[in-house]
Amino acid sequence: MIKAVDDKRYGKRNSAILAILLIMAAVLVLLSGCSVRERQAEGQRGEEQQADEASEAAEGMPIARDRIALTFFTGQSPNNIGPYEDKLVWKKMAERSNMDIDFRLIPFEVLANQRALALAGEELPDAFYSAKIVVRRALYVRQEGRAYPA
Repeated sequence: MIKAVDDKRYGKRNSAILAILLIMAAVLVLLSGCSVRERQAEGQRGEEQQADEASEAAEGMPIARDRIALTFFTGQSPNNIGPYEDKLVWKKMAERSNMDIDFRLIPFEVLANQRALALAGEELPDAFYSAKIVVRRALYVRQEGRAYPA
């Protein structure tokens, strides 16, 4: 049988090591508690900020104080007959945003040619809506300094 050695030297060393480990564990617990509180505080601040942004977005209409006139280059499906200005969604948008949007409606059959002419021209429309623009071409126009991202 093996008997345990009862030496006072080892007992003191083990006690010192145990005390150091306990102190380190206590410090880690305290530090993790602080970081949890900081994360909770940041989370609360983030939620408050999101609520503020949502209320600003809800109250953010009209977008412009003065009436603005914009031109949209717009592809039009054969199934979508009539001017976009007469559609309820665009009427409400114009009413709430304080913007008058002039839609240049281009049938999808000739959209590619008309789009190429518009992009090659000196004066671009204010926006392209449903115009099937290829990203590579849009980046090229942007690099030329003739267009700005929304």
